[in-house]
Amino acid sequence: MPPAPFTLDELREDGILPDRAYTKAELLAYPEHGRGKAAPCWRR
Repeated sequence: MPPAPFTLDELREDGILPDRAYTKAELLAYPEHGRGKAAPCWRR
């Protein structure tokens, strides 16, 4: 699951858009979230 305020709605085939534009801070936090989730895999 993506971190709040992101949802999986953007991945739907009907092309639903988010209710609002995300802030720069929110957009920069998204890849950090992914890196944090992947870090345990890199340490093996």
